[in-house]
Amino acid sequence: ERSTLRRRNNSPDVLHESRFAVGGSGLRHGTSLKFVPLGIQVGELQRSQLQICFHAKRLENYCAGVASSVPEMHLLPTVVILKGARGMNFIHAKVPGIDIPREIIERVEKSSDPAETAYQVVLEQSLHALSQPNVRGLHIADFRHDESLERLMNDLGRIPRQKMGD
Repeated sequence: ERSTLRRRNNSPDVLHESRFAVGGSGLRHGTSLKFVPLGIQVGELQRSQLQICFHAKRLENYCAGVASSVPEMHLLPTVVILKGARGMNFIHAKVPGIDIPREIIERVEKSSDPAETAYQVVLEQSLHALSQPNVRGLHIADFRHDESLERLMNDLGRIPRQKMGD
């Protein structure tokens, strides 16, 4: 059975999944990530993967709302590993609901090493996300397809699994 999205209180910027979600994010550029409790059975909810969010304060507010309303909920914020500003501009312009602050894009564009600066952005976002209440891990989207994912795991203190036969 597939649940459908519905608007709560006719709010144009907060959508909720009627059965599974505990909150929602705005789907238009510039809308806020907001946590709104829905009065559903918490026993069904164990974890929730969050959409990519380049706004630290929005993530902080959302995680605090979950922690105070549904303390047993585990959150997995999404971070994205990009090669540079071109990917950031594409996501900002073409992916509904994801807003990348201009200052982050400009930081990467103006850098003498855009790939390294883009990596530092995802590392900062990852460290910030992992410091929030109820966050138990990260969902990582890797669009670089190089050593960046392994580097990120090492920089976050995650030990790589040994390959069979090692």
